[in-house]
Amino acid sequence: MKPDSLFIIVEGVLSIKVVEENNDEIEVARRRAGDVIGEMAILKGDPRTATVISITEAQLLEICIWIVFIRFFLCSKAGRTSIF
Repeated sequence: MKPDSLFIIVEGVLSIKVVEENNDEIEVARRRAGDVIGEMAILKGDPRTATVISITEAQLLEICIWIVFIRFFLCSKAGRTSIF
């Protein structure tokens, strides 16, 4: 299943981990408030390749690409320039 959402970190710290060929899990990045995660899978259309774990209590804003697309389509049909 292709990913259909990306996430904006509103609050907190998240650890981004990947599994290496030898099955070791390593942390490759940390993300904080204001960062976006999941965008690469959306842009490339590939399955997600990392695991995200909350290090602190966190709040995320999920943005579903289909909702954005539908709003864009409806607004463009109505001649509006803003989708929100």
